[in-house]
Amino acid sequence: MAFFENAAGSLSEHTAEKYLRLDWRDDYLPDERIKELMEQLLLALQHRQWRKILFHQNSRGTLSVAASAWVSVDWLPRAVHAGYYYGAIILSRDMLTRLDTTAVGNDYSRRRHLPVYRFFEQEAEAVDWLLAAQVPNHAPKTRHVKH
Repeated sequence: MAFFENAAGSLSEHTAEKYLRLDWRDDYLPDERIKELMEQLLLALQHRQWRKILFHQNSRGTLSVAASAWVSVDWLPRAVHAGYYYGAIILSRDMLTRLDTTAVGNDYSRRRHLPVYRFFEQEAEAVDWLLAAQVPNHAPKTRHVKH
């Protein structure tokens, strides 16, 4: 069951497996709604102190250049600081969105070692990987992040 929804998507918790899930809507959306959704995801990450997120892109459209840059430069570092460690991304059917998602993820991964991303075609594979992913003992402790 979703604990937050807006025009950009919905957020849910998988308590037994200790991961958060973001389901994107199928539209091209205003940056403000995207930021609102991502900020709620960050708050949930901080509150639950879980380290794993499943992103289900469905047929989401490509983010604007500004929103994509904000996620990479602003949101991701704060999420990592809050304890985000693993991200399973079920890729969109839209080819431009797929390219944008993998480019942003790979670019960020070249600059920073966390979070660890994997891209998937099927949800079952993404969930299996996420559940099998073990956070190393030397991983930074989750900290509460102010914004």
